[in-house]
Formats: sequence, C-alpha cells, structure tokens
Amino acid sequence: MLKGGAKSRQEFFKFFDRLAPKADPETLKTLKAEARRFFAAADDATISIMELDCADTECPGIETVIALLDAGQRPRVVRFQKPVVKIGPADFQTIVESGDRAKAGRSSPSSQS
Repeated sequence: MLKGGAKSRQEFFKFFDRLAPKADPETLKTLKAEARRFFAAADDATISIMELDCADTECPGIETVIALLDAGQRPRVVRFQKPVVKIGPADFQTIVESGDRAKAGRSSPSSQS
C-alpha cells in the first residue's frame, strides 16, 4: 500500500502516464483492423494490443505486443519496438515484404516452441 495519502498515489500513477502517449479509441480500432488483416483472422477472433515497458537492453523502452487469440489455437503474436500511436499499416507491410513472418510470431503453431 502506498503511504502518504492521495498526493503520493497521484505521483505514483503519473509515472505510468509518462510511458507513452495514449492511443485514442479510433486509433486502436484501426490498428486492430490492420492486425486482423495481417493475421487473416476471423471476425470473432480476439485481437489484444498491449504496450509494455520493455526490459531488453536493446529495446527503446516501449514495446507494443499485438496478439491474435482464436479459440482452439495457440496465440499468434507480433511485436513492435514502438508505442501504439506510432504503428501504422506500413509496419505490418514491412513484415510481409521481408517474408519474416516467423520473426513476427506468425509461424504456424507446430513450429512454435
């Protein structure tokens, strides 16, 4: 529990506000649609978008993880070394053009360990 009352709690939560600019609902909706196309996901599949404070020393600080969660399937994941608000269709296209879908977590469930 935080000591020091409401002011201490406000200061504590301000730390998280500094991590990355917040994405508005329309940006998230667009990004989910782009991820759905990338994964060729069904309409009823769940797309999860998470911004994480990356602990890897080679990471720029914020990592965005986009996961396809489809019933009966292993999750498929793509990671971007940038905040949500800086991800666009070109980022997904780069993965497609590079042919490195396995690096993006797009590999088939049987090849994942």
